[in-house]
Formats: sequence, C-alpha cells, structure tokens
Amino acid sequence: MVAAALCLAPAVALGGCGGGADAPASASPAASAPDREPSAAAAPGGDRGGAAAGAITVSEAWIPDPAGAERFAVYLAAANAAAAEDALVGASSPSAEGFDLVLAEDPGGADMRPVDEIPVPPGGSTELRPDGFHLMAVGAAPIAEGDRVDVDLVFRSGTEMSVTAPVLPASAHPADQAPEDHGGHH
Repeated sequence: MVAAALCLAPAVALGGCGGGADAPASASPAASAPDREPSAAAAPGGDRGGAAAGAITVSEAWIPDPAGAERFAVYLAAANAAAAEDALVGASSPSAEGFDLVLAEDPGGADMRPVDEIPVPPGGSTELRPDGFHLMAVGAAPIAEGDRVDVDLVFRSGTEMSVTAPVLPASAHPADQAPEDHGGHH
C-alpha cells in the first residue's frame, strides 16, 4: 500500500513552502501526474479526502491551489481512538518524489522546520494546517485545482492508509487557517 521510498529528508532546507530547487536527499523515480477523475476514497460530497485504519481516522485531507513548482502542501485532520499516543511518521505519493514533515514557526507559515514525526494524542486529534504541522511534497508533478492526489500515510504504530486529497482553491482554507504569506504556493 505504501510506496517503499518514504522520503523524509530533514536535511532539505525549508526556507518556506514555495517552489524551489531543493530536492530530497534520496532520489526517487519521477513523480507522475495526479488522477483527474473523482475517487471513491474521497469524503462524502467530494470536498475533502478521508480514510480510516486501525485506531486512526483521517479526514478533511486537501491540497491548496495554486501549488508551487515542484512542491505542494497537504492538510488534514488525524484522530486517534487508541489509549496511546501515535504519530504520523511518513508519507508518499505517486505525484511526488517524497514528503517532508514540517512545523511552521510563524503565524504565516513561511518559516518552517522539519520534524521527525507529527504527534496524534490518545483519544484526540491533530490538524495539519498552514500555521502548524503539515506535509510538504517535494519533487512533485504539476497539479491543478480539480486534481485528486493519492497520498499514503504511515504512523508510528504501524498503521498505514491511503487518502485521496482533492486540489481545492486556496480560498478553501477555513478562516482561522488562512496563511498570511505561505511562500506563494497557495
């Protein structure tokens, strides 16, 4: 289910989420174009993607458009029904060479630092959003509004799942999550 190449290159310089020439530390095959057809994995109504496996439920998965050259952000909510903490530790997609797990260090989300994992508390949830934790695809194929991108997620507990994230207009950010300046990729 999950591609073998989980590129979590903390050494990649993250001066922002905008397009750049940064490449993941390990080379992967070129990214392929995203699916342009609706997917059964999408959330009801087709607005945002969702999936569940084990004690983890992912909802509200989406990608803001316009995405930057060779990069795009993935936002979602991950809920953990288990009594123990879990964490998102990896991601992969046919539409990207790899993903960085990052934490925005300012309200606008322009300054980020790589993290090894994104915690999901027991009996709670974590939102991946522009001004906090989120996934950054690197070496990405071009995507546009209306595309659907398959993203495979790996959690510390061993839980793995695939979610289909639609590319939505940047205006789809909830009002409390709209980035002030997030590197120009949304």
